[in-house]
Parts: sequence; C-alpha cells; structure tokens
Amino acid sequence: MTRATVTKGSGNMFLDLGFSEEKSAELTLKSSLLQALQATIKEREWKQVEAATQLGIDQAKVSK
Repeated sequence: MTRATVTKGSGNMFLDLGFSEEKSAELTLKSSLLQALQATIKEREWKQVEAATQLGIDQAKVSK
C-alpha cells in the first residue's frame, strides 16, 4: 500500500493553493458571501425561480 504525504494547511486554502494574499482575500470574501446566500435561500425555503426573482438575476445563475 502506498502512503500519502500529508502537509498541515495554513488555515487558508487559497493561500495553500498558491494564490496571492490579495486574491486569497478576495476569494475568501466571495466564499463567505456565497455561503451566507446559500444559507438564506435554504432558511427561507426558496425554490430557484423565487431566489432568482428576489436576487434580481436569471434562474440559470441560481442553479450554478
């Protein structure tokens, strides 16, 4: 059996993946905003069409 080498991360996966500090901060913020948006949609039990209407975007973007 082959053993894998495991390296402890820094706590910021974007930095660990090689992104710059600036890009890492941007991606971390976008990730946090998306998680909050997903939680709100789930909490309010919105279907994709309703979420799209509330957000003012196409339903296709919600499905992504």
